[in-house]
Amino acid sequence: MKVYHSKLNTNLILQELKEVTGSLEFATQYCLQGVKGDDSPLYGAREGKYLEHDETEFTEFLFPQLKYTNTLLDAFGMTRSRVMKIGPKSTLSYHRDPSWRLHIPLVTHDHCFMLLEDRTYHMEVGNHYKVDTRVMHSFINLSKNVERIHIIGCI
Repeated sequence: MKVYHSKLNTNLILQELKEVTGSLEFATQYCLQGVKGDDSPLYGAREGKYLEHDETEFTEFLFPQLKYTNTLLDAFGMTRSRVMKIGPKSTLSYHRDPSWRLHIPLVTHDHCFMLLEDRTYHMEVGNHYKVDTRVMHSFINLSKNVERIHIIGCI
């Protein structure tokens, strides 16, 4: 994992997301980028093996109003970017992805960790992280009442 101490304006990202995605508050995952001809923010949120498109085809910004956020996604060369939420006392399955991922933590807690093979990492808000998710990994939210929110995109 490589950390970039960039001090991103996560408050602005969260403000932009709140303004345009209110109807998606129920979703634990929704896309910010889609494929040409499909503007559903839920299509690319599925597990990759269930998609009819390659991750690299998810380049169309689904919410053009996200000016700052979309500028970051573009600058970082991200595709199939999505907002992922993990509730308190929750974990993801232990799995591998087909490509590297870039994580932009927006909301976290000291008891939220990424597990990469046999090591744990805490990702801090304001930084972004390049992660080789082709290895076995998971994410654990051990907080009692904080929902962990990241933007995650393929790179």
